[in-house]
Amino acid sequence: MGEVRLEIPARMDYLGLARQVVAAAAAVEPTFRDERIDDLRVAVSEATTNAIEAHADQGSNERILIRCNLDDDRIEVAVLDQAGGFDPGSVASAP
Repeated sequence: MGEVRLEIPARMDYLGLARQVVAAAAAVEPTFRDERIDDLRVAVSEATTNAIEAHADQGSNERILIRCNLDDDRIEVAVLDQAGGFDPGSVASAP
């Protein structure tokens, strides 16, 4: 179907906008159930919040990019920040 891109400042004021845009993009496809769109909205909210907080920790003024790739039977969302990330090998395994 296509791609939706949203670039926002790394501020909590824009969290609601990110959630609305992703939910609206998913709602275009009639096979996506409302419950799943609600789940997606929560996941995007959490990922975007993490990105905003990481930018704040780094003192970064870079913007956050949210990409939604839509297909007939799925949606992929990526939340991309410029905060530097972490080394996954340094994180303890979950029990």
